[in-house]
Amino acid sequence: MKMKKILFLSISLSFFCVSCGSSKFSQCQELFIKVTQATREVTTLTSSANSEDLKQFSQAADAFKLSAQTIENLKLKDPQLIEYQTNFVNIYNNYADATLLIISAKEKIDRTQANLALKKVSDTTKLEKETGEKLQAYCLNQ
Repeated sequence: MKMKKILFLSISLSFFCVSCGSSKFSQCQELFIKVTQATREVTTLTSSANSEDLKQFSQAADAFKLSAQTIENLKLKDPQLIEYQTNFVNIYNNYADATLLIISAKEKIDRTQANLALKKVSDTTKLEKETGEKLQAYCLNQ
């Protein structure tokens, strides 16, 4: 559902974007597209993941890292959007770290480490939601 909202907003922003320069709207669109792509890729990997298949978890961690790098490589100029960009880079890196922690906990059968990973995922999910909402509000506000 959240991905549909982001996609809808991204498409909507493209209609408002008159120039192809680095306007606030075009920068918003760039960031939305990369975040949406990242979400789609990781969702595809994790939705079919079997809790016993550590290879799929490893692939998901790689996808999170790649998504963080792709978002980080955006050449944004708007200071507020750069802040959101940084937040999303941190979010995807945190998800990657948590995924690797889950793999390690599973291999070592370490409940403490597993709980730590779950807490990290929970905290990161909250940050992702907050950042997404702030980004939407900022990009829609003129």
